[in-house]
Amino acid sequence: MRWIQVLMAIVAVVASTPALAVTFVVNTTNDTVPVGTEVTLRQAMLDAVIGDVITFDATAFPTPAPGAVPTGKIVLALGPLPTLLGGIAIDGDQRVIVDGTNTAVGTVGLVVTGNGAAINGVMIQHFDGAGMLVVGNTNLIGVTGGNTVVDCGGSGIVIRSAGGNSTANLLQNNKIGRDPASTIRGNCTNPAGACAGIVVTRIAGAGPNLNVVQSNEIVDTQGSPTLSRGIGILVTHGADNVLSNNDIG
Repeated sequence: MRWIQVLMAIVAVVASTPALAVTFVVNTTNDTVPVGTEVTLRQAMLDAVIGDVITFDATAFPTPAPGAVPTGKIVLALGPLPTLLGGIAIDGDQRVIVDGTNTAVGTVGLVVTGNGAAINGVMIQHFDGAGMLVVGNTNLIGVTGGNTVVDCGGSGIVIRSAGGNSTANLLQNNKIGRDPASTIRGNCTNPAGACAGIVVTRIAGAGPNLNVVQSNEIVDTQGSPTLSRGIGILVTHGADNVLSNNDIG
């Protein structure tokens, strides 16, 4: 019976040992079922768990020249991307575009529903819904380099509380409405209700509270074909949300 005790002890140690974080390197612009050694963004988002990081291979997603739009573009073919859960980071390093041209009406570019996720350096374009939706706490959107959202039918980035969540998120250094080549492309091209560069709102319960929206650039909120100036930042609910040093033009 001694060996059973040893085996149970080993199992207990393994179960209590935290899993090592994994870095998924997306090496293709395809949005299809992966073949061979392909790692798609969609599959990486499905497989990632808390602590994991998603990055992008420099061959498939080369660094653009200064003032140029990235050439590494993922045109979604299989519908909306999976929801990004908490504790997972996507680092696009200003080298990747996620394009929703072929997605359905109302599709949002990236959706975060957990706590402690991070999205940085991703350009989001051509979605009928918002560019990004955050429903969770302590998520970092932008911060080191920022994201870009252009040509979306809805708002650029939305923080939305659904029953008291969406607290203490940080939106920083994002560019809403202007691409890296300084071309003004706007958003809110097909809005369903109030639309803005950045929205802080709720659909039920309390909040969102204690969110920080700072050092973002928002230009020509209303996109093609009018390119008129709409609402830069819209806060409809919540308390103690901080807006600081945003450039709205």
